[in-house]
Amino acid sequence: MILMYIFGLVILYFLVLGIHDSIKQRIRDKAAKEVLVGFDYKREKEEIISICANFVPEELLCPKCNGLMRTKKGAYGEFIGCSNYPNCRYTRSVK
Repeated sequence: MILMYIFGLVILYFLVLGIHDSIKQRIRDKAAKEVLVGFDYKREKEEIISICANFVPEELLCPKCNGLMRTKKGAYGEFIGCSNYPNCRYTRSVK
């Protein structure tokens, strides 16, 4: 009988703990949504790209979209392509 009581308390403890964690996560999610309501991702991305353009060598920037160029492997060997693929399809051969 005592074991059943202890087992019930343990189960109850884990249920309450799970509900408590769930409530804490919901509160964090709600707070994050409230902070990010007015956040303009597109404007921030453009600002970051413009700042990075001052520090990244020009040969590493895509001439079409200012994305970063990176080495990729394709069916015909290695090439340099834009990291914004598939939105930007600029490529050039490895020199």
